[in-house]
Amino acid sequence: MSSSLHRYVHIGSRTPTNTEGMYASSVYRAIGIDHSLDLETFLNQLQLRLVKNSEEEIILELVGVAAPLINALRRILFAEVPTMAIEYVLISDNTSVIHDEILAHRLGLIPIQADPDGFQDYRKGEEPRENNTIVLKLQVECKQNPQARPGAEPEELYINSNVYSRDLVWEPLGNQLEKFGKNGIRPVSEDILIAKLRPKQRIELEARCIKGIGKEHAKWSPVATAYYAMLPQVELLQDILDEDARRLIQKCPMKVFDLEDMADKKHSYVEQQQPISHVIAKVVEPRRCTLCRECIREEV
Repeated sequence: MSSSLHRYVHIGSRTPTNTEGMYASSVYRAIGIDHSLDLETFLNQLQLRLVKNSEEEIILELVGVAAPLINALRRILFAEVPTMAIEYVLISDNTSVIHDEILAHRLGLIPIQADPDGFQDYRKGEEPRENNTIVLKLQVECKQNPQARPGAEPEELYINSNVYSRDLVWEPLGNQLEKFGKNGIRPVSEDILIAKLRPKQRIELEARCIKGIGKEHAKWSPVATAYYAMLPQVELLQDILDEDARRLIQKCPMKVFDLEDMADKKHSYVEQQQPISHVIAKVVEPRRCTLCRECIREEV
């Protein structure tokens, strides 16, 4: 696939240009260019770099990939990647102000830390087993705190006034404890608020997690937000010196630029207390650029 005919979106002072993509295989046939997708050429042009990988966020940098393909990957993340989520809730007691249906819905949206590869698809009507179901139990009752100060906040006046996701207790089935470990299955976050209780109110239930995909329901989507953005490439077409360089840095809210003295000794503008003489602006963090165009906006 030829990518040289459409590689960059140019951000001008008034409007972006070169924004339309042409991805049909026959779009350049009249001028003798084959625009059809070739897997070998695509793999040779593809550049993939892992920028960040944490428990809550993954950032990938892909170069040589058309925007529709990136969007397809984003949609696959939402709809096709399996996860475990609460599907069945057996409520024994619920005297809170939240109705049973709403409580079950809130529980279903709590992300569960569990490897779906270790489970099979659950078939409706099956008995819960170690290879198709995760069982979580919740048993909380609100009581008056005898040691609370008069006029204190509800969190101090009452014990278990707030029910959080950390109150869900995993009940291993079969060999799940040996397979996943003591802390292998749990809510992704411990601070998700489920309900608020007051004295003599209680919740007792059993929640069953099964395997599913986001196409069936959003609770099985493995990501809260998956998005793609163009990779910024910021270039200074001429040297920007001294006061002009300082004004440029002050204009940029994302700190894309920094100052460098003429002796190639880098200084941080934020930490600099005294004016610097004979400095030049440099692009140091192009990835931070949000295309706000403040740096090229005309001053009134």
